[in-house]
Amino acid sequence: KKAMKSRLYTFVAVACLTLFASRSLDAQIYNVRLYGAMPEGKVLATAAVQKAIDVCHAQGGGEVFFPAGKYLLSSVRLKDNVFLRLGPGSAILASRKVDDYAPFKLREESDHEKLVLIVAHDAKNIGIVGSGTIDGRAEHLLAEPKAFDPLIEGQAAKAKDADLPMTRWFTSSPKVQLVSFVDCRNVRVEGITLRRSPLCALEFKWCNEVFARGLTIRSDLERGVDAVGIELDGCRNVVVSDCLIETGADAICLKTNKTEGKAEPCEDVAIGNCILSSSSCAVKLGADSYADFRRISVKGCVIKNSNCGLGIIVRDGA
Repeated sequence: KKAMKSRLYTFVAVACLTLFASRSLDAQIYNVRLYGAMPEGKVLATAAVQKAIDVCHAQGGGEVFFPAGKYLLSSVRLKDNVFLRLGPGSAILASRKVDDYAPFKLREESDHEKLVLIVAHDAKNIGIVGSGTIDGRAEHLLAEPKAFDPLIEGQAAKAKDADLPMTRWFTSSPKVQLVSFVDCRNVRVEGITLRRSPLCALEFKWCNEVFARGLTIRSDLERGVDAVGIELDGCRNVVVSDCLIETGADAICLKTNKTEGKAEPCEDVAIGNCILSSSSCAVKLGADSYADFRRISVKGCVIKNSNCGLGIIVRDGA
Protein backbone atom coordinates (compact mmCIF):
# COMPACT_ATOMS: atom_id res chain seq x y z
CA LYS A 1 0.00 0.00 0.00
CA LYS A 2 2.79 2.43 0.90
CA ALA A 3 4.53 1.76 -2.40
CA MET A 4 1.27 2.35 -4.28
CA LYS A 5 0.61 5.63 -2.47
CA SER A 6 4.17 6.79 -3.03
CA ARG A 7 3.90 6.01 -6.73
CA LEU A 8 0.59 7.82 -7.09
CA TYR A 9 1.70 10.91 -5.17
CA THR A 10 4.97 11.04 -7.11
CA PHE A 11 2.93 10.94 -10.30
CA VAL A 12 0.80 13.84 -9.04
CA ALA A 13 3.88 16.01 -8.62
CA VAL A 14 5.40 14.99 -11.94
CA ALA A 15 2.07 15.44 -13.74
CA CYS A 16 1.63 18.95 -12.40
CA LEU A 17 5.13 19.98 -13.43
CA THR A 18 4.82 18.37 -16.85
CA LEU A 19 1.42 19.79 -17.66
CA PHE A 20 2.21 23.30 -16.51
CA ALA A 21 5.54 23.21 -18.34
CA SER A 22 3.77 22.17 -21.53
CA ARG A 23 2.35 25.68 -21.87
CA SER A 24 4.85 28.46 -22.31
CA LEU A 25 4.38 31.64 -20.29
CA ASP A 26 4.56 33.60 -23.54
CA ALA A 27 2.08 31.38 -25.39
CA GLN A 28 0.44 32.99 -28.39
CA ILE A 29 -3.16 34.13 -27.82
CA TYR A 30 -5.84 33.71 -30.48
CA ASN A 31 -8.98 35.67 -29.59
CA VAL A 32 -12.08 34.03 -31.09
CA ARG A 33 -13.68 37.48 -31.56
CA LEU A 34 -10.98 38.32 -34.11
CA TYR A 35 -12.00 35.27 -36.14
CA GLY A 36 -15.66 36.27 -36.29
CA ALA A 37 -17.20 34.70 -33.17
CA MET A 38 -20.09 36.84 -31.92
CA PRO A 39 -20.57 37.09 -28.12
CA GLU A 40 -24.38 37.32 -28.03
CA GLY A 41 -24.97 33.56 -28.12
CA LYS A 42 -27.41 33.76 -31.04
CA VAL A 43 -25.26 33.17 -34.12
CA LEU A 44 -23.38 29.87 -34.46
CA ALA A 45 -19.68 30.52 -33.83
CA THR A 46 -18.43 27.04 -34.75
CA ALA A 47 -16.61 28.02 -37.95
CA ALA A 48 -14.91 30.99 -36.31
CA VAL A 49 -13.72 28.99 -33.30
CA GLN A 50 -12.48 26.13 -35.46
CA LYS A 51 -10.58 28.62 -37.60
CA ALA A 52 -8.88 30.02 -34.49
CA ILE A 53 -7.94 26.49 -33.39
CA ASP A 54 -6.59 25.60 -36.83
CA VAL A 55 -4.46 28.74 -37.07
CA CYS A 56 -3.17 28.28 -33.51
CA HIS A 57 -2.20 24.68 -34.29
CA ALA A 58 -0.55 25.59 -37.61
CA GLN A 59 1.58 28.26 -35.92
CA GLY A 60 2.91 25.89 -33.27
CA GLY A 61 0.26 26.14 -30.58
CA GLY A 62 -0.95 28.49 -27.88
CA GLU A 63 -4.27 29.54 -26.38
CA VAL A 64 -7.58 30.12 -28.12
CA PHE A 65 -9.19 32.74 -25.91
CA PHE A 66 -12.89 33.33 -25.23
CA PRO A 67 -13.45 36.81 -23.73
CA ALA A 68 -16.60 37.61 -21.76
CA GLY A 69 -19.76 36.79 -23.68
CA LYS A 70 -21.89 33.87 -24.85
CA TYR A 71 -20.72 31.75 -27.77
CA LEU A 72 -23.08 29.34 -29.53
CA LEU A 73 -21.18 26.24 -30.69
CA SER A 74 -21.69 22.81 -32.19
CA SER A 75 -18.84 20.43 -33.09
CA VAL A 76 -15.28 21.75 -32.76
CA ARG A 77 -12.06 19.72 -32.66
CA LEU A 78 -8.96 20.47 -30.59
CA LYS A 79 -5.53 19.84 -32.10
CA ASP A 80 -1.97 19.34 -30.81
CA ASN A 81 -0.58 22.06 -28.53
CA VAL A 82 -3.83 24.04 -28.41
CA PHE A 83 -5.57 25.08 -25.19
CA LEU A 84 -8.98 26.71 -24.98
CA ARG A 85 -9.00 29.45 -22.34
CA LEU A 86 -12.43 30.53 -21.11
CA GLY A 87 -12.07 34.02 -19.71
CA PRO A 88 -14.10 35.48 -16.81
CA GLY A 89 -17.73 35.90 -17.81
CA SER A 90 -17.45 33.68 -20.87
CA ALA A 91 -19.88 30.86 -21.65
CA ILE A 92 -19.93 28.32 -24.45
CA LEU A 93 -23.53 27.34 -25.25
CA ALA A 94 -24.24 24.01 -26.91
CA SER A 95 -26.51 24.27 -29.94
CA ARG A 96 -29.91 22.62 -29.49
CA LYS A 97 -30.15 21.79 -33.21
CA VAL A 98 -29.00 18.27 -34.03
CA ASP A 99 -28.19 19.24 -37.64
CA ASP A 100 -25.53 21.66 -36.39
CA TYR A 101 -23.37 18.74 -35.21
CA ALA A 102 -20.92 16.62 -37.20
CA PRO A 103 -21.00 13.08 -35.72
CA PHE A 104 -17.64 11.98 -34.32
CA LYS A 105 -16.26 8.60 -35.45
CA LEU A 106 -13.06 6.83 -34.44
CA ARG A 107 -12.63 5.76 -38.06
CA GLU A 108 -14.34 6.93 -41.23
CA GLU A 109 -15.73 3.46 -41.90
CA SER A 110 -16.96 3.03 -38.33
CA ASP A 111 -20.63 2.46 -37.54
CA HIS A 112 -20.11 3.85 -34.03
CA GLU A 113 -20.67 7.61 -33.86
CA LYS A 114 -21.69 10.20 -31.30
CA LEU A 115 -22.35 13.92 -31.00
CA VAL A 116 -19.74 15.91 -29.09
CA LEU A 117 -19.48 19.65 -28.51
CA ILE A 118 -15.68 19.76 -28.06
CA VAL A 119 -13.65 16.72 -29.12
CA ALA A 120 -9.99 15.79 -29.46
CA HIS A 121 -8.74 12.55 -31.04
CA ASP A 122 -5.13 11.35 -31.12
CA ALA A 123 -3.84 14.71 -29.91
CA LYS A 124 -1.24 15.79 -27.34
CA ASN A 125 -0.50 18.78 -25.10
CA ILE A 126 -4.06 20.07 -25.10
CA GLY A 127 -6.72 21.22 -22.68
CA ILE A 128 -9.42 23.60 -21.54
CA VAL A 129 -8.65 26.07 -18.76
CA GLY A 130 -9.92 29.29 -17.25
CA SER A 131 -12.95 30.38 -15.24
CA GLY A 132 -15.75 30.31 -17.81
CA THR A 133 -18.62 27.90 -18.38
CA ILE A 134 -19.60 25.23 -20.89
CA ASP A 135 -23.40 24.94 -20.85
CA GLY A 136 -25.02 21.91 -22.49
CA ARG A 137 -28.52 23.39 -22.08
CA ALA A 138 -29.97 19.90 -21.64
CA GLU A 139 -33.72 19.43 -21.91
CA HIS A 140 -35.65 16.54 -20.40
CA LEU A 141 -38.98 14.82 -20.93
CA LEU A 142 -41.08 13.00 -18.34
CA ALA A 143 -42.57 9.92 -20.00
CA GLU A 144 -43.32 6.24 -19.56
CA PRO A 145 -40.61 3.87 -20.87
CA LYS A 146 -41.46 2.21 -24.19
CA ALA A 147 -39.66 -0.98 -23.16
CA PHE A 148 -37.97 -2.52 -20.13
CA ASP A 149 -34.86 -4.61 -19.63
CA PRO A 150 -35.74 -8.32 -19.95
CA LEU A 151 -34.47 -8.84 -16.40
CA ILE A 152 -37.24 -6.65 -14.97
CA GLU A 153 -40.03 -7.04 -17.52
CA GLY A 154 -42.06 -9.20 -15.13
CA GLN A 155 -41.75 -6.80 -12.22
CA ALA A 156 -42.52 -3.84 -14.49
CA ALA A 157 -45.69 -5.54 -15.76
CA LYS A 158 -46.85 -6.19 -12.19
CA ALA A 159 -46.13 -2.60 -11.19
CA LYS A 160 -48.10 -1.32 -14.17
CA ASP A 161 -51.04 -3.62 -13.35
CA ALA A 162 -51.01 -2.21 -9.83
CA ASP A 163 -51.31 1.32 -11.25
CA LEU A 164 -47.95 2.35 -9.82
CA PRO A 165 -46.39 5.41 -11.48
CA MET A 166 -44.16 4.29 -14.35
CA THR A 167 -42.93 7.60 -15.71
CA ARG A 168 -39.28 8.61 -15.61
CA TRP A 169 -37.10 11.37 -16.99
CA PHE A 170 -35.53 11.03 -20.43
CA THR A 171 -32.97 13.27 -22.10
CA SER A 172 -34.31 15.06 -25.16
CA SER A 173 -32.46 15.24 -28.48
CA PRO A 174 -29.84 16.31 -29.34
CA LYS A 175 -28.00 14.01 -26.94
CA VAL A 176 -24.58 15.61 -26.84
CA GLN A 177 -21.44 15.02 -24.80
CA LEU A 178 -19.87 18.30 -23.77
CA VAL A 179 -16.17 17.37 -23.92
CA SER A 180 -14.47 14.18 -25.11
CA PHE A 181 -10.75 13.40 -25.29
CA VAL A 182 -10.02 10.15 -27.15
CA ASP A 183 -6.57 8.55 -27.39
CA CYS A 184 -4.89 11.76 -26.21
CA ARG A 185 -1.75 12.43 -24.17
CA ASN A 186 -0.90 15.21 -21.73
CA VAL A 187 -4.38 16.67 -21.22
CA ARG A 188 -5.26 19.41 -18.74
CA VAL A 189 -8.76 20.62 -17.82
CA GLU A 190 -8.81 23.13 -14.99
CA GLY A 191 -10.98 25.77 -13.35
CA ILE A 192 -13.99 25.72 -15.66
CA THR A 193 -17.65 24.93 -15.00
CA LEU A 194 -19.59 22.34 -16.99
CA ARG A 195 -23.34 22.43 -16.51
CA ARG A 196 -26.59 20.98 -17.86
CA SER A 197 -24.89 18.31 -19.95
CA PRO A 198 -27.29 16.04 -21.88
CA LEU A 199 -24.82 13.12 -21.63
CA CYS A 200 -21.36 12.77 -20.10
CA ALA A 201 -19.91 16.18 -19.26
CA LEU A 202 -16.21 15.29 -19.46
CA GLU A 203 -14.95 12.06 -21.05
CA PHE A 204 -11.39 10.75 -21.24
CA LYS A 205 -11.06 7.59 -23.33
CA TRP A 206 -7.74 5.74 -23.79
CA CYS A 207 -5.84 8.80 -22.56
CA ASN A 208 -2.45 8.98 -20.85
CA GLU A 209 -1.35 11.76 -18.47
CA VAL A 210 -4.61 13.47 -17.55
CA PHE A 211 -4.89 16.33 -15.06
CA ALA A 212 -8.41 17.53 -14.08
CA ARG A 213 -8.49 20.07 -11.27
CA GLY A 214 -10.79 22.65 -9.73
CA LEU A 215 -13.79 21.81 -11.90
CA THR A 216 -17.44 22.46 -11.11
CA ILE A 217 -19.76 20.00 -12.84
CA ARG A 218 -23.51 20.17 -12.28
CA SER A 219 -26.55 18.49 -13.81
CA ASP A 220 -30.06 18.07 -12.43
CA LEU A 221 -29.98 15.38 -9.71
CA GLU A 222 -33.46 14.19 -10.66
CA ARG A 223 -33.64 14.80 -14.40
CA GLY A 224 -30.02 14.42 -15.49
CA VAL A 225 -30.21 10.63 -15.67
CA ASP A 226 -27.57 10.30 -18.43
CA ALA A 227 -25.19 13.05 -17.35
CA VAL A 228 -22.07 11.40 -15.89
CA GLY A 229 -19.70 14.01 -14.45
CA ILE A 230 -16.22 12.68 -15.31
CA GLU A 231 -15.72 9.41 -17.18
CA LEU A 232 -12.33 7.70 -17.34
CA ASP A 233 -12.43 4.87 -19.88
CA GLY A 234 -9.24 2.85 -20.25
CA CYS A 235 -7.02 5.71 -19.06
CA ARG A 236 -3.72 5.71 -17.18
CA ASN A 237 -1.72 8.22 -15.16
CA VAL A 238 -4.68 10.37 -14.13
CA VAL A 239 -5.12 12.99 -11.41
CA VAL A 240 -8.61 14.30 -10.53
CA SER A 241 -8.56 16.77 -7.64
CA ASP A 242 -10.42 19.62 -5.97
CA CYS A 243 -13.59 19.19 -8.00
CA LEU A 244 -17.21 19.89 -7.04
CA ILE A 245 -19.46 17.45 -8.91
CA GLU A 246 -23.25 17.11 -8.59
CA THR A 247 -24.88 14.88 -11.18
CA GLY A 248 -27.95 12.79 -11.90
CA ALA A 249 -25.72 9.93 -13.08
CA ASP A 250 -22.33 8.84 -11.66
CA ALA A 251 -20.17 11.72 -10.48
CA ILE A 252 -16.89 9.98 -11.42
CA CYS A 253 -16.99 6.75 -13.40
CA LEU A 254 -13.99 4.56 -14.22
CA LYS A 255 -14.61 1.96 -16.91
CA THR A 256 -12.88 -0.27 -19.42
CA ASN A 257 -15.34 -0.41 -22.27
CA LYS A 258 -14.79 -2.31 -25.50
CA THR A 259 -15.08 -0.13 -28.59
CA GLU A 260 -14.55 -1.65 -32.02
CA GLY A 261 -12.84 -4.63 -30.41
CA LYS A 262 -10.44 -2.56 -28.29
CA ALA A 263 -10.41 -2.30 -24.49
CA GLU A 264 -7.66 -0.74 -22.37
CA PRO A 265 -6.99 -1.07 -18.61
CA CYS A 266 -7.72 1.81 -16.26
CA GLU A 267 -4.66 2.26 -14.05
CA ASP A 268 -2.63 4.63 -11.90
CA VAL A 269 -5.53 6.95 -11.08
CA ALA A 270 -5.51 9.34 -8.10
CA ILE A 271 -8.79 11.02 -7.09
CA GLY A 272 -8.64 13.42 -4.16
CA ASN A 273 -10.18 16.36 -2.31
CA CYS A 274 -13.44 16.33 -4.26
CA ILE A 275 -17.01 16.96 -3.10
CA LEU A 276 -19.33 14.53 -4.86
CA SER A 277 -23.12 14.17 -5.07
CA SER A 278 -24.93 11.74 -7.33
CA SER A 279 -28.33 10.15 -7.83
CA SER A 280 -26.32 7.05 -8.78
CA CYS A 281 -22.71 6.45 -7.58
CA ALA A 282 -20.34 9.11 -6.35
CA VAL A 283 -17.42 6.97 -7.58
CA LYS A 284 -17.98 3.88 -9.72
CA LEU A 285 -15.73 1.23 -11.23
CA GLY A 286 -17.57 -0.49 -14.08
CA ALA A 287 -20.04 -1.64 -15.17
CA ASP A 288 -18.12 -1.79 -18.47
CA SER A 289 -15.16 -3.93 -17.44
CA TYR A 290 -13.51 -5.63 -20.40
CA ALA A 291 -10.00 -4.89 -19.07
CA ASP A 292 -8.39 -4.54 -15.65
CA PHE A 293 -8.56 -1.79 -13.04
CA ARG A 294 -5.18 -1.31 -11.36
CA ARG A 295 -3.80 1.03 -8.68
CA ILE A 296 -6.80 3.28 -8.11
CA SER A 297 -6.68 5.72 -5.17
CA VAL A 298 -9.62 7.74 -3.80
CA LYS A 299 -8.63 9.93 -0.87
CA GLY A 300 -9.97 12.89 1.08
CA CYS A 301 -13.31 13.16 -0.74
CA VAL A 302 -16.65 14.26 0.72
CA ILE A 303 -19.63 12.25 -0.53
CA LYS A 304 -23.14 13.53 0.16
CA ASN A 305 -26.66 13.28 -1.26
CA SER A 306 -25.68 10.13 -3.15
CA ASN A 307 -27.57 6.93 -3.79
CA CYS A 308 -24.28 5.04 -3.48
CA GLY A 309 -20.87 6.20 -2.31
CA LEU A 310 -18.63 3.65 -4.03
CA GLY A 311 -19.89 1.21 -6.64
CA ILE A 312 -17.79 -1.67 -7.99
CA ILE A 313 -19.64 -3.45 -10.78
CA VAL A 314 -17.48 -5.94 -12.66
CA ARG A 315 -19.63 -7.90 -15.06
CA ASP A 316 -17.67 -8.29 -18.28
CA GLY A 317 -14.82 -10.52 -17.16
CA ALA A 318 -12.08 -8.15 -16.03
